Amino acid sequence: MPPTIEKLSIKRAKHELGELVGQDKLIVFAGSGMSVDSGLPNWDDFLSQFIEYASDLVHQLDNPAERGPYLQILKSARESREAYPTEVAEVVKRDVLEDMEERTSQNISGDLQRWFLATFGGKTPNIYHKLLTATDYPCILTSNYDDLFGRAARDLGDMHLPLHTYTFRDASKIVASLYSSKRCLVHIHGQAHDLQLDEIVFTAKDYTQMIAGKYQGFRFCLESLFVRYSTLFLGYGLSDPHLEDLVKEVSFFLGFSNLTDLPWNYLVVQEKRAGEVYQLYKNKLRTKLIVFSDDTITMKRQYCDLLTYLHNVKPVANISQRKFEFG
Repeated sequence: MPPTIEKLSIKRAKHELGELVGQDKLIVFAGSGMSVDSGLPNWDDFLSQFIEYASDLVHQLDNPAERGPYLQILKSARESREAYPTEVAEVVKRDVLEDMEERTSQNISGDLQRWFLATFGGKTPNIYHKLLTATDYPCILTSNYDDLFGRAARDLGDMHLPLHTYTFRDASKIVASLYSSKRCLVHIHGQAHDLQLDEIVFTAKDYTQMIAGKYQGFRFCLESLFVRYSTLFLGYGLSDPHLEDLVKEVSFFLGFSNLTDLPWNYLVVQEKRAGEVYQLYKNKLRTKLIVFSDDTITMKRQYCDLLTYLHNVKPVANISQRKFEFG
């Protein structure tokens, strides 16, 4: 039987997710949308800023003949980024930044790290970060480069999560946390303070070359998580291709069907994108859609309502318990 996809009412989603949280069977994947209210860019805005950052570096080259080919690539990138976002990101990284690192005397890697820190540092956790870290999920996965989940945990008096925060370099530590049933936070793309040019993941190709090649232990960790737990995707766009490929691969190998005792993928999407997401996933993943309003204020309240409900089902013990309010 092929994978299934269905739409859940928010009431039904709360019931199903609440049961999973109570049984320690739900993990969270937090995308860039969770940090937008803290003043950080979503994926589309990040890509635009990344292109302009590359352009600034190109304009620092003294030789106009050197600048020309790079500027042409960036011109095409601006024109194509909405239609082919991940492909554009890969081209800018490979054909501009990596090529400049190889051909010029500029320290592109060092400059890039400073840019990431300037872009993703110095922000304040929002209510989503606080609600997620205050809820007893076995694991929070995030593709975000910022440290807002760790900061939210510290603000709540939780010293455990910051000490169990990992990246793709920490496969053995992730396995140890899972084996000992200790909550952990995993930055699947790394963190801004230690990101290297050749370790930026934009596309499925990046994933294959780095995660599946250089960090196979981490790939095993992710697969283990998706097999063991149902996953709630929050702040998720359609441009995290390596993650989609991974979940699709796990679904393929396990022959995910309608059996009740297999994990589900729950995707929170806005109404205007529900049809697009449905078409993308209907023949790929064992997925349930939770459709939120297109109105920004209503959507934020729906997020807070859902996350507050799950927090009340299973709050983290021994940390500051408080009433979280959307403002």
